[in-house]
Amino acid sequence: MSNLKKLVWVYDQVIPSSESALHYYDVIKDKDAYFVRYQSKLPSRSFKRATGFATIEDAKAWAWSHYQEKMQPYVKSTTLADAVTMLVDACHGASVKGGWWHDIATGEPLQRNKLEMIALIHSEVSEAVEGVRKGINDDHLPDYKMEDVEMADALIRIFDYIGGHNLLSANALVDKLAYNANRADHKVENRIKDGGKKY
Repeated sequence: MSNLKKLVWVYDQVIPSSESALHYYDVIKDKDAYFVRYQSKLPSRSFKRATGFATIEDAKAWAWSHYQEKMQPYVKSTTLADAVTMLVDACHGASVKGGWWHDIATGEPLQRNKLEMIALIHSEVSEAVEGVRKGINDDHLPDYKMEDVEMADALIRIFDYIGGHNLLSANALVDKLAYNANRADHKVENRIKDGGKKY
C-alpha cells in the first residue's frame, strides 16, 4: 500500500512515538528487547502490546506493517491504470484550466483537432531529439537537460490528448504491456535471429 503516508516518529525523551489515522504507537525498551505499545483512537480502547523486537527499527517496522494492515479496508491500492489516470487528470485538468479547450473570446468549448494535437506531441519529441543531439540544458528550466523537459512536454500533451478525447489508454497500457511480455517477436531468442526485431 505505497499510497499510504509514512509514519512520522517523534521522540519524547528516548521513547519514539507516532500515530496513524487509527492508532497511537510508542516503542519502549524492556530490558534487552523492545516492544510496541499501541492503542486504537476509538473511544474506550485499552493499550495493547507487540513484543520481542531486537531493535527500535524492528519495532517501527512492525508498527508500519500493523498500520498498513488496519488501513487496508479504507485505502484503495493504486494500480498502474490508476496512476496513468491520475496523470491524465492532472495534465488535462491543467490544460482545461489554462483555457486550451475553450474559445478564449466566447468561452465556448472547443473541438480540438486530433491531427494537430498529435503533430504537437511529435514536435515535443523532435525537440527532445535536438536536446540529445546538442547535449544542452533547457532554456526555461535550466536545472534540467533539454531532453528531460521536452520529454515531459510530450507526456503532458499526450495525457492532455487522452483526457480531452476520453480515450481508454490507461487500461490499454496495462493490456499492451501484458501482451508485449508474451509476444514471440519480443523474445530474445527470436530477436537475435536473422530478420529478428532489432528496435
